[in-house]
Amino acid sequence: MSNAEDLRLHKNNVVILLASLQDMVGEYGRVNGNMKNAEEITTQLTKTVTHLGGKIKDYENAISTYEQEFIERRQVLPAQPNLKTLQDYVLVFFFGSYLLVSIFISLYIGRSTRNTPTSIVAFLVMCAVGVMISQVILRFA
Repeated sequence: MSNAEDLRLHKNNVVILLASLQDMVGEYGRVNGNMKNAEEITTQLTKTVTHLGGKIKDYENAISTYEQEFIERRQVLPAQPNLKTLQDYVLVFFFGSYLLVSIFISLYIGRSTRNTPTSIVAFLVMCAVGVMISQVILRFA
């Protein structure tokens, strides 16, 4: 009986080894599948990183080209007038309209009083007031 028990023991050991071997094969299959997934993900990420690296180089080239063109345009263009902002245009409009109003008021004063020196003095006073207003506006602008 000893041989039969030994054979059963060996059979049980072989069954256990076979079961563990099947578990190892299953684990190997999962790991191998995960490795294939990992390889696919790695290749996709590598492609994405390469693509983004190319885009970054394109953006850097575009930025440097734009900066060079901007510098070249500034060097080629003639000097721009001093009117650069909306505020400058508003000031020009204000002083132009103030000048017209002061001329019309001085003409009205001159015609109503029939005295030319009075209209000239009124015009000069209005111009002085306009200059003072412009100084206040430019100081706080």
